[in-house]
Amino acid sequence: MSLKSEMAWKKWSGVAAQCPICGSALLSGAGGLTCGQGHHFDLSRQGSVQLMPGSSKASPYDASLFAARRRMLALGLFTPALEAALPLMEKAVPPGRLWVDAGCGEGWATAFLHDRLPGRTALGLDLAAPGIRMAAASWGGEILWTVSDLARLPLQDGAAQAVVNLLSPAHYGEFRRVLGAEGLLVKWIPGSGHLEQLRQAAGIPLAEESRALAFFHKNCHSLGLKRIVATIKVREEDLPAAVAMAPFTQHRRQQALEALAGETNLSLTSDLYLAWGHVKDKKEASEPV
Repeated sequence: MSLKSEMAWKKWSGVAAQCPICGSALLSGAGGLTCGQGHHFDLSRQGSVQLMPGSSKASPYDASLFAARRRMLALGLFTPALEAALPLMEKAVPPGRLWVDAGCGEGWATAFLHDRLPGRTALGLDLAAPGIRMAAASWGGEILWTVSDLARLPLQDGAAQAVVNLLSPAHYGEFRRVLGAEGLLVKWIPGSGHLEQLRQAAGIPLAEESRALAFFHKNCHSLGLKRIVATIKVREEDLPAAVAMAPFTQHRRQQALEALAGETNLSLTSDLYLAWGHVKDKKEASEPV
């Protein structure tokens, strides 16, 4: 085993993992994770593991999108919104316990929180294998990474103290299952001004307030809501990354690039709601963001 895979293998031994195929407990076995029914999942050399049932759909997102997203997050696009969650996470997750980033993408936000929450175990999971490969290449062994379906989390009931969900679909039934009644859900939801400069350049109307916020309140006992608006300066050389990370069609991205050509001092707005609470005990619901 490589150093990263060995570190991850040891961390998994302290996680109440669940086989995505049969639902029985997953334990650290030879070179990976094995359940009592004989289903085995190998750890990669970077320390990630693919825990996907065979019928699950693949993600449409590729490595170029994740590379662009990481570049913009490293410039600070979501930093104020992530920082605002740290006191909530610190209180909800005691040292030695597990928290989960459901829909972690390329892992930058997961690593940002992990570095500021010492002593906790972080698990980043996403349907997109390119994102998980990128995350594990940077932080494999330090953080657990898995290709998994958010609608079928590879954890036993009550295994996590907190779930964070940044601009990804929320599968509230699964979140409730792995959190129990007292675990904390922290979700970031886009506001109407999110990436407004890119939307204007692409000829897309400004966003209406997302239905995701109403779904959050429908599915959770809310403990708080905070709107966080921040703006960063984007240099001309970073414009392609800014456009590439936007959830637009390729046609709209090209239109935005043409409209912004030669722009040397673009302001880019992050408009996010930070919502947190306990998930209600009800059947699973999911929504787009």
